[in-house]
Amino acid sequence: MKPRTAAVLILNRLNNNLQNCDREIDRIARQENFSHSDRQLLHNIIKGVIQNLSYIDFLISLTYKKNIKKLERAVLNLMRVGIYQAMLLKIPSYAAVFETVEAAKEICNLEVAKLINAVLRNLPDRTQIERELSRLPEIKRLSVEYSHPEWLTTKWIQQFGKEEAIELLRFNNSVYHPTFRHNPAVISWEKLKEMLLEQDLNIKETHLNGFHFFHTDNPARLLKSNIFKNRFCSVQDLSQALPVFLLNPAENETVLDCCAGPGGKTTLIAQLVRNIKVYANDISLRRLTLLKNELKLLKLKNVELLKLDAAKSRFPRIDKVLIDAPCTATGTIVKNVDIR
Repeated sequence: MKPRTAAVLILNRLNNNLQNCDREIDRIARQENFSHSDRQLLHNIIKGVIQNLSYIDFLISLTYKKNIKKLERAVLNLMRVGIYQAMLLKIPSYAAVFETVEAAKEICNLEVAKLINAVLRNLPDRTQIERELSRLPEIKRLSVEYSHPEWLTTKWIQQFGKEEAIELLRFNNSVYHPTFRHNPAVISWEKLKEMLLEQDLNIKETHLNGFHFFHTDNPARLLKSNIFKNRFCSVQDLSQALPVFLLNPAENETVLDCCAGPGGKTTLIAQLVRNIKVYANDISLRRLTLLKNELKLLKLKNVELLKLDAAKSRFPRIDKVLIDAPCTATGTIVKNVDIR
């Protein structure tokens, strides 16, 4: 099975349950024994289609004159995958058309393949797209162009003003580059930098409250390396670390992290102050299991796990509480494209 065929099948299987896309990508990539480049292409296509779904469907509607909602799911997803490659991923048009048509033959039949070929060979140019977008009401136009819900676009314009809202919409459609946090409990920063250079990983670092945070030019390679597997570094955005620094945990204090899984803030607290007691609570056993594994990799002994309902349960005596409660997560759309 080729990556494009796999992408269509995964999108078919997910339907509207997009939260499972990472799990499905991993499962299919392992099942088909994809190379790193094929796995990356599969990931890029699925994430890209989800990230730009409203815009892609708008482009389909400009070429396919019938109601796209009446298309079979597989046919619609074939069109989406082909259009994303040709118009947004910048794969040469002939390659995007050929590979998607071949996928249509494999998944559906020759008649569908002919339809896909006709749609992909008659895509609108930029002038036509701009003209058709300009005919939409402003909120609708922005929602379609940046593939965000109309209610959220409206809310951001009211909250931040039009210019800032558009910048936020654009940012959410950019490629997400994870931030990594050095874990001093496991390895020194000097040694970690040396190992990163040995792996030809160039970094741009930020130093904050005694911790080193950094970006790399090849995060996928780092995530697959022993450097990450051994937790010499963890994934953590600066925005996730700031609440811990504002909490300002101190020596001999007892801290409760109420919604702790999967553990980024808990492990930062435990490394920030070694002589501290941390209660890491979460109602989800799955998230606590992930946190337990992180603590083992980081060799942290000053954390005790609790599985309690924070709204109803009694906790031991504590000095400070950190609550990163479940929310709409609209501030994380750039890295969690499936929540839009």
